[in-house]
Amino acid sequence: MSPSQSTWSQDAPIGLKQEVLNVMTQTYGKEVEGFEFESYRMCWDAVTPKQDWVISPHPNSGSLYIATAGSFHGWEFLPTVGAYVVKMLQNKLTDEQARRWGWDRDNSGAAHGALLPTRDLSDIEGYTSPNEKAT
Repeated sequence: MSPSQSTWSQDAPIGLKQEVLNVMTQTYGKEVEGFEFESYRMCWDAVTPKQDWVISPHPNSGSLYIATAGSFHGWEFLPTVGAYVVKMLQNKLTDEQARRWGWDRDNSGAAHGALLPTRDLSDIEGYTSPNEKAT
């Protein structure tokens, strides 16, 4: 494992860097000839089968509350999601909200199946698991 690469580092695998370059080149063509990235950052997010939030107390821990799963566009809800987190903490979510955003909800029927991930970071060329020893 490279010294700086871990699950939480910003040391992106070479395969991911190549994919970014390919998308940029295919999108902008000659406009970006010779362009080189100075650095890469990975943005961590979680997607749920229905692309809904998880805003819920953890069912097995009385003092653990979950607010996650932005499904790759959650950042745009940051101005409003806090109000729902507060309602969850105060046990004031509507029955529909608690059911839809609950930890143990029904996850059948993806909202946008094409958006579900088809691979894991470990599938990307050059990724090294933090559990693997450096060679």
